[in-house]
Amino acid sequence: MQIDPYSNEIRYSLSLMAYHLNLVRPSSVRIASHSVEIVKSVVRQLSYQPLSIFVETHEIQTALADLFGVMANVTQNRNEIADAVMMPFSLEEGLRPRGEEIVIAACYNALSYKTLLHPLAAKETISKKLRTLETNYLVIPVAGLFSPSFILWFTLAKVVERFDSALYFQLEDHAMHHMIERGPWWRLSYIVIVTGQAAS
Repeated sequence: MQIDPYSNEIRYSLSLMAYHLNLVRPSSVRIASHSVEIVKSVVRQLSYQPLSIFVETHEIQTALADLFGVMANVTQNRNEIADAVMMPFSLEEGLRPRGEEIVIAACYNALSYKTLLHPLAAKETISKKLRTLETNYLVIPVAGLFSPSFILWFTLAKVVERFDSALYFQLEDHAMHHMIERGPWWRLSYIVIVTGQAAS
């Protein structure tokens, strides 16, 4: 699946991931992605933190050095394991943690409104993706983006848009308050952010 790292859905996801990484304050992080653009977007989110960064390929390492002056380590060349791993939509790529203590992942969910519009947009449910992590990590879903409650309010706003602009803006504002779901609706959200702590 082609991911646009500059789209709102990805920027919101990366911001939430960076926020949760900042809460644990690791000294090193692996950015598990084969996409140069995704890794660049993640590094922009982390630029204020003094971190050792690990990446998957030399191409990504070179791009970070050229653009940001960041000296990243290539994961495959080192036996060292980072404290944390950020997995921005990379479980879908087949990437997995390498034994890091902390996992922060963003995943697409096949149980969302998006699969009604684009049946091939996400191939697996979030439950199946989480099972790949749960063998070694205590996984906690922390947020869902674009949940059914967001879609409901946003659809209502669009219905009344041409008839009542004041009501449209009220409903759209209400929808935006539901864009990030921290309650049970995360299971049906289009994107789910999870954190994991290595099981002892």
